[in-house]
Amino acid sequence: MKNKLYYLLPLLFILMLFSCVQPPTTPEAPTNLTPDGTPLRISSVNPTTFTNDKDSRVTITGTGFINSTAFFVQSTKLEIASLTRTQAIVIVPKRFLPSVYGIMVADNTGSRATLYPAFTISQAASTRAIDEEINYLSFVEGYVIDHDTQQPIQDATVGISGLETNTNSSGYYLLRGVPTGRQALEIKKTGYEPLYRIAEVPVSSNGQTLTMKLSELEPKSTRVTMIGSSGGTHFASADGEAGPFLKIPAGALEKETPI
Repeated sequence: MKNKLYYLLPLLFILMLFSCVQPPTTPEAPTNLTPDGTPLRISSVNPTTFTNDKDSRVTITGTGFINSTAFFVQSTKLEIASLTRTQAIVIVPKRFLPSVYGIMVADNTGSRATLYPAFTISQAASTRAIDEEINYLSFVEGYVIDHDTQQPIQDATVGISGLETNTNSSGYYLLRGVPTGRQALEIKKTGYEPLYRIAEVPVSSNGQTLTMKLSELEPKSTRVTMIGSSGGTHFASADGEAGPFLKIPAGALEKETPI
């Protein structure tokens, strides 16, 4: 009898251990956001300005968000970090060029909504140190004019890689000591839409001046595009798809709407 108890004791001990282990708890299921008849709308986003050097979390407030709701910037579908019926947090990837962007939202019921302008993405300030021995002979120059009148614009601010200058009475600007490589050039002036250009600054030991093509600033956009149920594209400037634009898919609007 004692021998039997001796062999049974380890088995009893193991059974006691199993009885003390609690089964894993199942995480609480998220709220089931099924359609409830609330119209799909976007009312606001936050923040409305950020830079393009990192992924940005953007909070979108609206109504009618459901499980199948998807958010788009141009043709890019945004990752959703969290979603309720009236608020979504999405991730805007850092690859977007500096510009003004709109947001479109759609779901599998066929509902769609847009908000334009939604936010502005700016070029991040350069964190690279400027090597004076390499870059002091690198220049970027150009002219800035009014798109409508074709007249020079004075005192427009021209910036690149942390350097800034202003245009003179002829609309001319010259930036000295620009880092070599691919750089984003920003031109802005109160009352005009900002303009962004890419400058490829070459490496040169004998001095190099990069002359940019003529830059035309457009007065603040007052463009209105009437778009109906068949969809269309609203261009905020004469640059077409090279400037800010918003694509409205077919079926997103029930009637002719000014965008």
